[in-house]
Amino acid sequence: MKFEITTVHKLKTEIATVIALLGFSAKEADLVKLQNLLNEFSDDLKCFIEMPYTDKLYRDSYYFYFATKFQEFSRDTIRICLFEKNFSESIFINGTADDIQKAFLGFFILRPIQGKYLGRTMISPRAFKSQHFVSCLARERVSLAGFNLFVDAFPHSSQDTSTISCAETSIWMIMEYFSHRYPEYSPVLPSKIHQILMDTYRQRSLPSNGLTAIQISSALRTLGFGTVMYTKNKNNPDELLQIISTYVESGIPTIVATRSPQKAGHALVAIGHDEKTDSFDFESLPEKSGVFDTVNLKRNFIFSDDNRPIYVSSSLKEPLAGYNGDDLPKSTIEAAIVPLYPKIFLEARGARKLFEGIFKLRDFGSRQKTDEVLYRRIFLTSGRSYKHWLRKERIFDENLRNIILQTDLPKFIWLSEYGTADNYRSMQAGSIICLDATGDQHLSSLIFSIYPDRYVVLDNESRKYKGEKVALPVFPLYQNNLKGEWNQWQSN
Repeated sequence: MKFEITTVHKLKTEIATVIALLGFSAKEADLVKLQNLLNEFSDDLKCFIEMPYTDKLYRDSYYFYFATKFQEFSRDTIRICLFEKNFSESIFINGTADDIQKAFLGFFILRPIQGKYLGRTMISPRAFKSQHFVSCLARERVSLAGFNLFVDAFPHSSQDTSTISCAETSIWMIMEYFSHRYPEYSPVLPSKIHQILMDTYRQRSLPSNGLTAIQISSALRTLGFGTVMYTKNKNNPDELLQIISTYVESGIPTIVATRSPQKAGHALVAIGHDEKTDSFDFESLPEKSGVFDTVNLKRNFIFSDDNRPIYVSSSLKEPLAGYNGDDLPKSTIEAAIVPLYPKIFLEARGARKLFEGIFKLRDFGSRQKTDEVLYRRIFLTSGRSYKHWLRKERIFDENLRNIILQTDLPKFIWLSEYGTADNYRSMQAGSIICLDATGDQHLSSLIFSIYPDRYVVLDNESRKYKGEKVALPVFPLYQNNLKGEWNQWQSN
């Protein structure tokens, strides 16, 4: 095994030489994806080049497909690990595992496929020039020259167009993410995805011709999810985008299927959104009173797209706006496939309608009169995570906080936070409603509602609602679903 340390700047100029180590004389057009990725990094980052390397994703595709071809393909890859600019060879030789871990930013794989060189990546957002976003992240363990390291990132790979198209890659990304975060799920490789879908094919599955949204949904259901699929409503096309926004806000990576005017399809994964709330032009919104849902605020979302570098930013209305040509940039989202936990029975559309109804009720809703617009943010989270956040941030007064901490919560809950424009700019809210995500679209799913002047909570023993008049200050917006600079880009 050979090692070499260089900088991103130098790697940009010598990338063709590195590709030559795979046995190819790369054309400039073949290096576009690699160059696009490298251009996203700071030039002074350090690169640790390691070869030959056995990559689990490519090795599966190799034995499943490439090894059966007459043309010879290598089964080995090159791994390039990224480190902060202060990393040096002396640190690698004489430093401790902690020293190396602090500088470690992840890795990407170069595979021996002509023109499809960029393979699996796990790269921390800390490696990128722009970090003004929040995203789903998972932790992967990495062994490097005897050091046991880890990286918090979102899984990504480019398609090889033979064993994995955009659809299979999206399924792989989802399973990599959830298997790294939750023991209920296991990672899958291309051969397993093809095996799962064998009965749904109407022709040969190799080379891959892509999958339909229904096939993607079916595969995720087989892999353990309570998958929900949404399609565009021609009478209300924005509803689909609102649903996607809600699930992304919940920290659930969502597969979106697009279609261009010339019927070219694509699949990519929505994993986050812009972080800055002070960039929202609240005053220009048409609503001057009532409740405005934050899913309607104009902002870009973050995608894991196998044709572009990880953490690419685009709007939901034009998710492929950065593509070349006249057709693909005009693509719109036609469907969304959401990998829900099987016991989440109250989905986003039903939860939103229930929140709207409860907020207007005299006994459980808001009684405060205001001329200001209230901004509403709806999302899913786990009951355990919410209680941890409640205790950590010391939200509410001590009495109410203890009541909520002692209230039985299901595994997953829906939350709806309400606040003024000034509240939202300051990452604060003034009211919150909690629903049982394992319940149905009925008032009985209400667990508690808290307003500036009073609260109502479901009692554990009597199963009746109890309330009290109080004077509560504003409180921080819940912030644990999506990771960012606020928690140093850590997945836990």
